[in-house]
This record gives sequence, structure tokens and C-alpha cells, in this order.
Amino acid sequence: MYLKFKTDKTMKLKLFFVFIALSLFYFCEVKAQASKGEDFEFAVQVIEADYAGYPSKVTEKNRAEYEKFKSSLRARISEGKDEDACIGRYVAWFNDGHLRYPTSSLKKGKRYEYVPEMVAKKVDDRTFMMRIPDFDESNMQPIADMVEQYKKSGCENLIIDIRSNGGGSDSTFGPLGDLIYTHKGVVDGVEWWASKNNINSFKKVVQGIKNEKSRAYYNGICKQLELHVGEFVVNGKPTLDIVSDTVYDFPRKIAIVIDGSVASSGEEFVLISKACSNKVTVYGKDNTMGVLDFSNVMSVNLPNSKMTLYYPISRSKRLPDRGIDETGIAPDVRITLPDPKKLGTEIDPWMIWISENM
Repeated sequence: MYLKFKTDKTMKLKLFFVFIALSLFYFCEVKAQASKGEDFEFAVQVIEADYAGYPSKVTEKNRAEYEKFKSSLRARISEGKDEDACIGRYVAWFNDGHLRYPTSSLKKGKRYEYVPEMVAKKVDDRTFMMRIPDFDESNMQPIADMVEQYKKSGCENLIIDIRSNGGGSDSTFGPLGDLIYTHKGVVDGVEWWASKNNINSFKKVVQGIKNEKSRAYYNGICKQLELHVGEFVVNGKPTLDIVSDTVYDFPRKIAIVIDGSVASSGEEFVLISKACSNKVTVYGKDNTMGVLDFSNVMSVNLPNSKMTLYYPISRSKRLPDRGIDETGIAPDVRITLPDPKKLGTEIDPWMIWISENM
């Protein structure tokens, strides 16, 4: 039995939307004109009108700084400086890993020499490892297969290695729920920024949902957004319950291994696992990247360059006091071993150390 949220509607909302970079249509009132700086102004309008992080990022405390920075970029563009570079600097100012533009060069988290490969195998007779480098939806069945491999392994402990896992879809890690769950958990939900453009884009996506029941449900969300234009909308409760009807004896202990490149759905996996299990201990050398407070990404092409701007339309109910984007998620146990240079299908020293110290 996979982990499920308390109601089917809540479950569908979470798994369909949260932390998935959706390629959505964008309806914007700005019309393309061949004028210097128009792409910059377009990007500014999108972010100020439709980006769910804008009200949290630009406050009375820093508004003057923000306006001064914006004016300096406009001046650079009028002087003939690279407009795309200026847009990148503008986007990077918000320091949000889900707000992206090709030239933003946002430096969050840490980069490593290794590129993990997906693998499941025994570390020793007591411990089994799964290495999952991302939660792309295409990996759901391979992860389900890994779960079955573990169940046949006879190992009492499990290591779930998600180093460099930059996210994907929450639904992808659903098969791991069998192994993790020990008690009811609660995680924070999200609230949606109901701008006119976001509503129109939301409608376009809902039209493409084939399941009639799901489409009707999301149409209901659209109607709620339409009733609250210019506001944040919570659909249902501000928190989500994680419940399952079964608790399994094995594994006895679970280690989740993180690094500074774990982000988005990778971070959500850590939070959910810790919320609903007393088997889980998080190991790592670095905190996760911190890309989770603003989510559900839309995309829009700028009118002249056609380069793509990605921006989130929801924010976590953790905010304003318990956000993680500034710090990332800290491991429970700090590993002092060197970072491996390679992380393919082999059992690296971290796996051996964790197995010996679980």
C-alpha cells in the first residue's frame, strides 16, 4: 500500500501539482514590440504579477533596494548592455531555485564531481542500498522494482541514497511508502497565487486532463482561484495528513543519504519520510539545496528572444517562519568522509560507513 493522503482529493492535488516543472501555456497582456528592453520589462511584469514568491521576496524592508537594482539594470540595457544578461541578474536577485532563466547563473547548493547512477544491491548481509538520482516520473516503476528486490534480500536495514537528486514528481517516490511508514504524519500544504494569467494557464492545463473526475476537481480549484483574484488560495487544509493502513516490520532502520544538490521533490521526500517514520535517519555532509518554499512551475517565452522564464505559482504554508530555502535541510548525522569522486553503481565508502553505524 503506497502512502496516501487523508483524502483522495488531497492526494491528487499533491501528486499532480507539487514540485513538478509543468510546461504550461501563459496568457499575458504584454504584446511583443520590437523595442530595446521589452524582454526585460516582460520578465519584470511576469515576476511581479504572477510569481508566487514575489510578495515574500520584495517587502517594505527591501523595496527601495529592489527598485534601485531594477533601475540600474534598465540603465545598463539603455546603454546597450546585453539584455539577456540583465534579465539573468534580475532573476538571480530573488535567489529561488525554481525561478529560472538561462542566464541567471544562480548559485545554490553544492556541485560534486560524481554523477550517481540508479542501482539497488546489497551492501552486506544486513543492509540493502537503493541509489535514486532523481524522481522523474519515468522512474516510478524502477523504484517499485527496487522495493521488491529489497523485500527479497533478507536485509534488515535499508539505505536510500538520493545524493544529487534534484527532484521531479512527488508521486514517483510513492512506492517507497511501504518501507518507510510507521505512524501518521503531517506536512505543510501549499497556497496558490491567483493572478489572472495563472488562472488562465491553470485552465489550459486542466483542459488536457483526460480523467473526467480529476478534470472536474481541478475545474473546481480554478473556480476558487477566480473568486480570489490577487490573493493566495488554500485548497482545503493548510496541512496534509500522511496515513497508511499498514506498518511493516522491515526494514528495521532506514538511512536517507543527502548532499547539497538534493532539491525540490528530493527535499519533499526527506520531509515526508521524517514526518511519518521513526525508522528514518538522514545522513550527509552538506545540507540540501533549499528549493522547496515556492513550487509548481510555469513557463513563458519572452516575446523577442523567445528564451524561457520559469516561475512558481504556489508557496509553502511553512512560510514565513519555517521556510527551508535559506538553509536547506540538515542531516541528522554529519558524515566526515571525503566526497567520492565517482558515484556509479559501486558501493562507495559512505555506504559501508553508514551500514556499520546505523
